[in-house]
Amino acid sequence: MLLYKDGKFHTNGIWFTIPDGFLVEPAPDAIPQSGFVAYTPDQRYMVEWDVEQGCHGTKEELEELFLPGGAFLPLGPITPLAVNGLTGHQVMCRSNTDQRWEMRFDAGEGVELSVCVYTNMKNGSIEDAGDAAFVKEVLAGLGVD
Repeated sequence: MLLYKDGKFHTNGIWFTIPDGFLVEPAPDAIPQSGFVAYTPDQRYMVEWDVEQGCHGTKEELEELFLPGGAFLPLGPITPLAVNGLTGHQVMCRSNTDQRWEMRFDAGEGVELSVCVYTNMKNGSIEDAGDAAFVKEVLAGLGVD
């Protein structure tokens, strides 16, 4: 469950915000247990914020995306990431239908904040999101209590 306070969503010692102008999905196919799904104003990208419990490490969780028989292929290596006091790992990957940039941040005690940016193949490459203003807003809207 999330606590909404002072314009931020709080849980497990971390917080996140949804940038202004984003379109919140009221009933996505896969509702995050403790998070949200929203689209960028141009609806080219979807962003999912999800706080997950029972995790085994940010790098290890990302490595599971690429287990044999999995749906994702890496577009590059898993790399470390640090944002506003949160540390973790990130990777860009693709499936047959879409592309994904997953950033996972360690909140301690097996809790992780997963921030995923998705786009489908017809919208271009997920690498295009790397320098996008909306990603900078999403990352600026993360932190620790």
